[in-house]
Amino acid sequence: MAAAATSIADQASSQAAAAEESSASLEEITSMTRQNADHSSTANTEMQHTKEIAEKASTFMQEMNKAMGE
Repeated sequence: MAAAATSIADQASSQAAAAEESSASLEEITSMTRQNADHSSTANTEMQHTKEIAEKASTFMQEMNKAMGE
């Protein structure tokens, strides 16, 4: 009987350790997901800025070509 109780206690302890590891892994994944979202937002902002610069450069080039053609 004592051996069975010890076995059950060992299994419960093992399951608790596995659950703790799973919880830690989930927290790490959550943190990485937040970081990825932040980086994606930053990249989006930078791409919008790059788009604005490219549009201004295109307008400038069109105006320059028009002036050279006159």
